[in-house]
Amino acid sequence: MRYTLVTLMAAILMPLALWAGPQTAVFQQVEGRVQVVRHGDVKPATAGMVVGQGDEIRCESGSARVILKSDAGHEIRLKGKTRIGLKRFTKDKESHQTLIDLIQGKIWMAVAKLRTPSSTFEVNAGGVICGVRGTQFDAQFDGNKQKGRFGNHEGRVAFTDHMKMTMEVPLKHYCNFKNGVYTDTRPMDHGDLTEFNWK
Repeated sequence: MRYTLVTLMAAILMPLALWAGPQTAVFQQVEGRVQVVRHGDVKPATAGMVVGQGDEIRCESGSARVILKSDAGHEIRLKGKTRIGLKRFTKDKESHQTLIDLIQGKIWMAVAKLRTPSSTFEVNAGGVICGVRGTQFDAQFDGNKQKGRFGNHEGRVAFTDHMKMTMEVPLKHYCNFKNGVYTDTRPMDHGDLTEFNWK
């Protein structure tokens, strides 16, 4: 009977083990000097390299370009002089949880449609939190000047600033903030719309 019970428990728990675990992302493209910091160790990023929760990605050179693809279907693009941290990067059977810390620089994201209410995709730029559920948007942040912006390229994009004010970013517009507080909204120009269009 003991052997039968162990076998039964294994049959129940194995599917859960297959679902539970960290979310990962793969470098699909790496140009320029790009580094990955993991548990204090610094390694050069290469195409095919896998990153996950807790890793920091640094585009050190001004000409650096990176394309990441997560196993949740999200695409993340980084430009030169950009640093991000994969603060929360998890998944289970019910949800995918993504929180990216934009420490410095510019990123563009194509977020796959979140299939469950408990799934999240957020970007933290100096304490201003932007959340989406399936869209294309970009985020920029200058940590030295404590100013940044979120841009809506497609779909719905909303953010909450330090004053707990939540705002939607109009399509093809930027919402700017400084010292954690929303300042103004402006339309994108052609350069804004095509800045991350590379293969």
